[in-house]
Amino acid sequence: MNLDLAARPPQTLLRRRPLFEKLSNVAWHKAAFIVFWEGQGYLSSLAYVALVAFATIWIAFGAMFVWSVLATLAVCAARERGYPNLLTDMPSPKREAGHFAGYALRSVARALLAGVNAFIFSRCSGFVLTKKHGSCRARRFARVGVLGVGLTLFGVSSAEHLLRTAGYSGGRLLRMSLIGPFLHVPYRVLVSAAVVALFTDALGVVTL
Repeated sequence: MNLDLAARPPQTLLRRRPLFEKLSNVAWHKAAFIVFWEGQGYLSSLAYVALVAFATIWIAFGAMFVWSVLATLAVCAARERGYPNLLTDMPSPKREAGHFAGYALRSVARALLAGVNAFIFSRCSGFVLTKKHGSCRARRFARVGVLGVGLTLFGVSSAEHLLRTAGYSGGRLLRMSLIGPFLHVPYRVLVSAAVVALFTDALGVVTL
């Protein structure tokens, strides 16, 4: 009997072990937070359109303003406790091809979950928002402009990420984040109203 073959573990176990090790290293509470948070984001997008279509603009504004404020408080508290934001930069990959491929796949997954537009905006605006690149008057105006556009066009996660990139933290970050609902909710309500109006007009043309 060949003792080397008898002592060698089955090949299937060798293949499964790295997968089990990777799964054991996953922070499942943080993964559950990401799923819950992105789920409520998609649900809020549907709620804007539904409230505008079946209620009134003022009801939509009031309900979604409260939703946005509560979401802002929740995400800021979660981030202070170490929960992730999909828009936050990942560590740079190593030079091996496999690491670059994994980094690229994770980046695509983050962009799809967090929103492609928000992901691209956060990457393109980082240079302007970061204080280490200077604090001249023109750059300060650019920072304010980028933050204003970001807080208006994008949601709570984007606002938290942009403000943190700009150097805000703790109580200052929370206070600045609460400006977001005043900018973002009216914008989203108006966009939802335009979408509903276009859909209604298109449906009326089809029925005629």
